Amino acid sequence: MPHIFDPQHLNRLDNPERRELIPPEKTLLMLGLKEGDTFVDIGAGAGYFALPATRITGRTGRVIAADLSQEMLDHLRQRAFQEGAEIETILTPHNSLPIDDDTADMTFLAFVYHEIDDRSTYMAEIRRITKPSGTLAVVDWAKVQSPMGPPPDHRIAMKEALGEIASSGFQIMSHGMLNPYQYFITAR
Repeated sequence: MPHIFDPQHLNRLDNPERRELIPPEKTLLMLGLKEGDTFVDIGAGAGYFALPATRITGRTGRVIAADLSQEMLDHLRQRAFQEGAEIETILTPHNSLPIDDDTADMTFLAFVYHEIDDRSTYMAEIRRITKPSGTLAVVDWAKVQSPMGPPPDHRIAMKEALGEIASSGFQIMSHGMLNPYQYFITAR
């Protein structure tokens, strides 16, 4: 069974150390998010990336935050309201996404890939909701010891993730390390 983040630890998701290690707005820009895009954040949690995405996509863009946890989505809605940000929230089951075909200019999975138990099925769903010209962006934990994050044996190595993503019909565009503990992959 994959390691699923416990909503009781919401306070761990937004702290100065995490912002220094992986600054959300800078990371999204580096991955290619731009004004006017439809950004679908799978496993959006408390909005660490979804809220900054609203500033990048602007008035002509759209941000959809999907999560398994109603508690997380409620917290995100409250934060979005306080910040005056427009975010659509969707409660999702484990292996499907109740999102229309060809919706996303960028489908984004941050620290979620290692939590997916049936990645083959889920990647088919990701392909379905991502526009043919759209981008899949994955940020996840490297399979190394780190001072935070899930145990290393719950993580998926970047090489393994690259193979699985390519096998699911995506073309890898770029990949690398964001910092010593976290990697990124972009694909079309």
